[in-house]
Amino acid sequence: MENRYNESITNLKSQIEIEISKMEKMPSNIFRHFTVKALKSKKERLYDIEKILRIEKYKLAFIGKVGLGKTTAICHLFDLTNQVPVAPNAKKLKTQEILAISSGRTTLCEVELIPKGCEASYIMIDPCSEQEVLDDIDMFCNIIDKKLNPQNYDIVSTTQSEIPTELLKAIRNLVNLQEKTDLMIDEGEELAKKIFSEGKTLEDFKETVRIRANLAERIETKISFTSENLQKSLEGTIEISQEKEWLRDTFKKLNVVAHKQFSIPKNIYIYLSANIINQVGLSQIASIIDTKGLDGKITETIEKCIKEPDTLCLFITGYKQAPDIEIRKILIDHLREKSKNYHTKFILFVIPYKGEPENETDDNGDYIEDWNIGTEKRRKIIERILLNENVKLDPENIIFFDPLKYFDTVKRIHFEGTENEIHSEKLKVISQIDTIISKRKLGNELEVLSNDLQKIIQEKSFSHEEETIVNKTKSELLKYSFINFYSDEFISLFINDYKAYHHLTKRAINNYYGSHWRSGNIYFDAQEITKDVIRKITVQPQKEIEKIIDNLRIELEPKGLSFFAGELSENINKWLETVKLAPQNTESVFWNNIIRRWGMGRGYNDDVCSMLADKLRGANEYLQNTAQNLWRTEIIDKMSEFFGK
Repeated sequence: MENRYNESITNLKSQIEIEISKMEKMPSNIFRHFTVKALKSKKERLYDIEKILRIEKYKLAFIGKVGLGKTTAICHLFDLTNQVPVAPNAKKLKTQEILAISSGRTTLCEVELIPKGCEASYIMIDPCSEQEVLDDIDMFCNIIDKKLNPQNYDIVSTTQSEIPTELLKAIRNLVNLQEKTDLMIDEGEELAKKIFSEGKTLEDFKETVRIRANLAERIETKISFTSENLQKSLEGTIEISQEKEWLRDTFKKLNVVAHKQFSIPKNIYIYLSANIINQVGLSQIASIIDTKGLDGKITETIEKCIKEPDTLCLFITGYKQAPDIEIRKILIDHLREKSKNYHTKFILFVIPYKGEPENETDDNGDYIEDWNIGTEKRRKIIERILLNENVKLDPENIIFFDPLKYFDTVKRIHFEGTENEIHSEKLKVISQIDTIISKRKLGNELEVLSNDLQKIIQEKSFSHEEETIVNKTKSELLKYSFINFYSDEFISLFINDYKAYHHLTKRAINNYYGSHWRSGNIYFDAQEITKDVIRKITVQPQKEIEKIIDNLRIELEPKGLSFFAGELSENINKWLETVKLAPQNTESVFWNNIIRRWGMGRGYNDDVCSMLADKLRGANEYLQNTAQNLWRTEIIDKMSEFFGK
């Protein structure tokens, strides 16, 4: 933390303590009560600012749906690209993204890029446990068996695919059973047919495939650019492009588990040498996170990125639909309140498709035909959309970047003479991010807070009219002491959400007592469902309460109704995990029955959903009672205490 900020905070804290001490010696009245409350509120905010100012570097988490160009944007923005011949022995070059897998594919797990500045780049993985890998193999074997013996399985429609394409590819590489589409041969099916023809069982097939994985040899977690190549690099006899090519090939192999010494990764960490990543503008960046794509609902990983104070969230969205539905929901949930914790760490990162900004029309209906003017017009449209949703996002936190603006999007060949434009636009976007980080450091807020403090100190008393307004406001707010929080939706929404998982995914979740790192977490799902249910109930009271507070122009001590929804959802999560669906181990009759239901004939999905619904009886009533108690303690009691007796 900069010394000048540290000194300012220390002085402001000391000044506040002195003023509080003075006020507490005065006769008790509503003015004294309000002043002390205001001073304590400023002091609490100083502690928040102090924590943020201690953060030296920030993580950048890129969040968005698959297919919008998230990974492409990361690679082009941070020079993680390489120039390679368009064909063997060809002189013409094309641009290749280091993190590219192949067309239409996505990464197996979250990828974090760390600009380490070391001599040689290296990659580390956080591997799945042996049991988790065996469960993946088991799932693969069930898929093969289902193709050969469909009569033993449920045929149901769900919102999830049977198994993610990238995971299926990884498992096939792990056990060396490929699908040769050109020959119309599936080696997994052929092996299963052979084993079944010998009178053996599905379990025999699974054991054979497990052995093929050779997990005892897959124990490595780190791989580096080789010492031989590093020495050549230091001698100047090897080009940076070769280190980039090593990174691309190695990452691709690790992502699809094609490297014989490595298992299935949970996370991949790429440590970049000084040769690879341009450090210009990155002095405030600790790492760059390429998250798994949003798939209809928020995940634990993304929620973690949102909550961590040292992480900036760059929400990727297409141009015309910006912000898209999933991103809009996240912004509404976190920026509708007057939150000082999120509005400086959220960035809307808009990726136009070629020609979209130029095809914006002016007031006469003519094409604008200018990228900069077009994006500014779109920025105004986005601002209006967010304003209509009562979302407060700084216009400077809306960034436009088309990573392929100067490229043939099919062949990845950049147009001649555009090298300077490509470099200039990357630096511009990095500079915008750098500015947002600097604003996040909240130095300006210290000045505002100091001015507010002086105004509080200068006030000597309330007039009779002001006291009347305060008392009237308190009476109006206390009309909201009781809200009927009963909803019959929670259980049905929860079961529908659970039912939407594919039956193989559902089995993986069940085998881990409701929470599997990749497949899903029903306790986290319950949190999000609770928030939706409660927001629906409180949307109108929230508007009315905010209007009353705004009319008085005060800063209430309660952390807002979004805080209430968050606290309640965490309470429901804890109740399900520690009471209703506990214990999460082999001693649980409920979980044992759920797990044993697999493999006992058709009707699996209906049966496990019914078992879970039976177990959740009383959840709607629990939600109502808990919400009412929390509303009283966190909203009503604190509002009453704020206004005093």
